Amino acid sequence: MFKFLTYLKLKNKNWERLSPNSRINIFQQIENFEAKRQGREPMKVIEKNFEDNMQGLCDKKSGKIYLSIGFFKKKYMQFWGLTVLFHEGRHAFQQEEVFENEKPNIFSKVYKWRKNLQGYVHYNDKEKFSYYAMQDVERDANKYALKRLIKLRFWLKNEKGFFETIKSKQDELDSQVHIAKKELGPLYKLKVKLRNKKERDK
Repeated sequence: MFKFLTYLKLKNKNWERLSPNSRINIFQQIENFEAKRQGREPMKVIEKNFEDNMQGLCDKKSGKIYLSIGFFKKKYMQFWGLTVLFHEGRHAFQQEEVFENEKPNIFSKVYKWRKNLQGYVHYNDKEKFSYYAMQDVERDANKYALKRLIKLRFWLKNEKGFFETIKSKQDELDSQVHIAKKELGPLYKLKVKLRNKKERDK
């Protein structure tokens, strides 16, 4: 099957004709493409009604990616849903790379991911946002999601909501740096790593 035929179904006029289940199937096809591209096992895409502000979750142990139900029901939300799918799929890739590489090079991304995952800081009301958002695995997943979305501009550039989503994602990345400097100061990168180490040492 030609990949572009799947991506074309994300166009607003085509998306609006699809049922929620059909929309989930489109996301599943894209996840399958991503998994093959990354050389990993595909995850099962499942809709979920999150009670908090979460938009997605990668549960590598169960082989599932949970995405907010709103992405499949609300207008023009398929593009933001796609960034979350790319983000969570990247987490699946990160974890697989860490698991398969017993002794990664200390200068490699995989080494940084391993250290990060060993002391991963979950976001909650008691934790400063920057300790979560500025972690290596989160920044990498966010940047990857933006990069993958931009790659689809040839097929989706004329769609309402597409470039708005790209701008929102870039603004999110930029604002996270601004927030980190405000919350943690100019040495925010070092403080994030020290926070990860503290979590690892527990």
